[in-house]
Amino acid sequence: MAAPRLADRRIIYLLALAAGLAVTVGGKPFAFLANTVLLVMALTWLWVRLSLGNLSVYLEPQQRVLTTADATVLRLRLNNEGFLPVPVVEVRAEEGCRPALSASWRGRVPALGTSSATLGPLHLPRGRYQLGPVQVEVSDPLGLWTVSTTVLGERVTVYPRVLPVEMPRLAAGRSFGRMRTCRHSQEDFSNLLEVRAFQPGDNPRLIDWKATARRGSWQVRVLEEGALPEVWIFVDGGDEPSVELAASLARLLLVTGALVGLVGPADPPVAVTPGRGQSKWRDIIEGLLRVEGMGLPLGELLGARLASLPRGATVIAVTCRLDAALFDALLRTCPRTPGTSLVLVGGADGEPVAAGDAQLSALREAGVGVLGARLARDPLRWCLEPVRPLLTAGSAGGERADLTRARRPSRSVG
Repeated sequence: MAAPRLADRRIIYLLALAAGLAVTVGGKPFAFLANTVLLVMALTWLWVRLSLGNLSVYLEPQQRVLTTADATVLRLRLNNEGFLPVPVVEVRAEEGCRPALSASWRGRVPALGTSSATLGPLHLPRGRYQLGPVQVEVSDPLGLWTVSTTVLGERVTVYPRVLPVEMPRLAAGRSFGRMRTCRHSQEDFSNLLEVRAFQPGDNPRLIDWKATARRGSWQVRVLEEGALPEVWIFVDGGDEPSVELAASLARLLLVTGALVGLVGPADPPVAVTPGRGQSKWRDIIEGLLRVEGMGLPLGELLGARLASLPRGATVIAVTCRLDAALFDALLRTCPRTPGTSLVLVGGADGEPVAAGDAQLSALREAGVGVLGARLARDPLRWCLEPVRPLLTAGSAGGERADLTRARRPSRSVG
């Protein structure tokens, strides 16, 4: 909508003065002056309205699909399809503009021409959204009229960053799969460990007839129980490093052949059922786009999904904080899913993960694996290491017990 600018009212004052003199004093000069001012105002109003109608504004990213680690440049392009130049154009970000743009652009656009400017480099936030909105304001050279409109830019998709992960082996998941568990089996014929001489108590069904005929004595097959881990990743959406680590863990586990699912806070909550392959990776990475910090806390989310978790699954909770609700949920989850782990996300290389309270000790006693995650450089990667609770002075017995548990071998998957 066109309206007089408050910044410059001189021509309006001149019109009022000329009209007043023409009415009170009379005379052709004052009438001519008043008509001229009215004509100038009408022409500038028409010029501004036509300029806005003929102006097309584009806010284009350098890439439409990128990650949170990528720096991109936004191109502001103004295309004038009219035969009149656009005298004064100002483009500035409105409230809620994504990404947040502090600078504005001001200039002119020639007739049947184009003007452009670049903004950046910028790091766009995670998600799928349209750039903008930005306000386009067109005014005349005299500053009499101003018309404005709101413009949205192109759609972009910003995925979380995926980095290599160095981590200990996970606890074995559900039976009958390709992962090693170091447990002998009487039923899983797909994983042959060795062929040895028959011993009393061996199952006759496991006799290897070819080896028996070749060696001239009874030989039996020793089978190893395989595992196909069903991993559920519960991610805290309150901070971006947790989301990036969840994406990196999901990618690593899918490559190793595990069934991977994802649960995260959103409205409604993100729930990706476990699966494998490239299609499941697309479901997980699309689900991470929706994860946000305004949904249910991670502890309540884990407690609500506890009844639907299959027995023997592996649960990984990724967060940067351990609160009371998450602590209680992990204790209730561990008996149902022995392979439960808590991953506390730290900072850059050299920044330790906060540990040492009684909650971490209680989780370790209950069988919950507690890992600390930090970003390491050269090359950039996530490093996951066991978190050792700080021991108070004089707790030698506790220290010996802790060292004993550290040396004790654990069941793991490759």
